[in-house]
Amino acid sequence: MRDGEGIYVGAGVKIGKSEFINELLLDRIRAKDGDVPACIKFEEQPSMTLKKLAGKVDGKLYHKPDASISLKQMEKTMRSFAGKAFLYKAFGSADWDTVANYIRYVAANGAKTIIIDPITKLTNHLSPSDTETELRRISNELACMAHDLGFFYVVTCHLKAPPMQKTPHERGGRVESNQFRGSRAMMENCYMMLGIERNKDPDLTEDERNTSSFVLLEDRTFGTTARFPVFYSVKDGSYLEPTIAHLGNTP
Repeated sequence: MRDGEGIYVGAGVKIGKSEFINELLLDRIRAKDGDVPACIKFEEQPSMTLKKLAGKVDGKLYHKPDASISLKQMEKTMRSFAGKAFLYKAFGSADWDTVANYIRYVAANGAKTIIIDPITKLTNHLSPSDTETELRRISNELACMAHDLGFFYVVTCHLKAPPMQKTPHERGGRVESNQFRGSRAMMENCYMMLGIERNKDPDLTEDERNTSSFVLLEDRTFGTTARFPVFYSVKDGSYLEPTIAHLGNTP
C-alpha cells in the first residue's frame, strides 16, 4: 500500500467484496501508524460496519439478530474505534463531486487510506455509454487526487456477467480484468486489479462455499500475478489462511 497508488477489487454479487473491505479497514485501524482510514460504503450503513468490525475483534457475530451477545461488550468495543476511522453515511447512491470533496476533507485530517465500496454506485443513474465515460472521469480524478494528496485508495467494483459459455461468477467463474465495469478506464489509471472468486453452489460443503480465491490480475509496478485462497469463518466473521481441511476441492 504505497501513497499515491490504488487498487481496484472486483467480484460477483455477494462474493465477499465488502467483507474484504471490513477486514482491511480493521487492519488499518490496528496498525496504529497514524493512518485514520476513510470508508465510503454505498451498500452498508456505518452502524452495521461498526458491528462487524467489533465482531471481528471480539469473535462474535454482532450483526446477526439471532446471535447470543453482550450489548455492553459490543458497545465497549465499538466505542474503542472512536477517532480511528472515518465512516461516510451514503447508503444507496451519491454523486462523485460530493464524494471527491469528502475525500479531500478526510485526507487533510489524517486519512492515508481511502476506500470506496462500490464505485459503480456512483453511475447507477447513467446509461451504459455514459457510465463508461463517467467512470473514466472518476478513475482519472481519483488517481490524480491520490498522487497530489498522498493517500492509497481501494475501490471495489461490480462485474459484467461473463459470456454465456463461461461459468457464472456465483458458481466460481474466473474474474477477468475486462469484466470490471469501466474496465478500460480502471486499467489505465490504477496500479493493481484484484479479483475475488468463490463458488456459492449449495451442493458444496460449507467450508468449500466459504473459501475464496484472491487473484492479482494487474500489477503496473512489478508485472506480477498471484492466486491464493482465503477462508471466511462463519463463527466470528474473520478472513483466515485456510487449512487443508477448509480447501477441499477448491482450486
